[in-house]
Amino acid sequence: MEAVEGRSNVKALLITDYNGSLPLRKEVMLYYIAQEALNNVLRHSQAKSVTVRLKQKKGNVVLEIEDFGCGFDPAQIGSEGMGLRNMRERATLAGGKFEIISTPGKGTRVIVKIQRGEN
Repeated sequence: MEAVEGRSNVKALLITDYNGSLPLRKEVMLYYIAQEALNNVLRHSQAKSVTVRLKQKKGNVVLEIEDFGCGFDPAQIGSEGMGLRNMRERATLAGGKFEIISTPGKGTRVIVKIQRGEN
């Protein structure tokens, strides 16, 4: 989070109640998804703040990255950009689900759910 703030004027907040561990492969995938999502915030969102949440929910680890920037219409993206495609692919490789919710003028939220155990 300090790296995000150090590279920009974006205020970054981490909220977590997760204190478990994941198989290394899944941890690495979550790390790269978070990194890509945060890079997208810095490049595209014009946001002043971003919140990263990492929590445990019903046997899953849930990563949410939400900015309060300009947002976009996902239907207008058509064939997803490389970053979105990479995040979706990494979530799938980790046995998880990827969702992006965005509305013009209201920001963007990336949600990744990954089962805690091996699969």
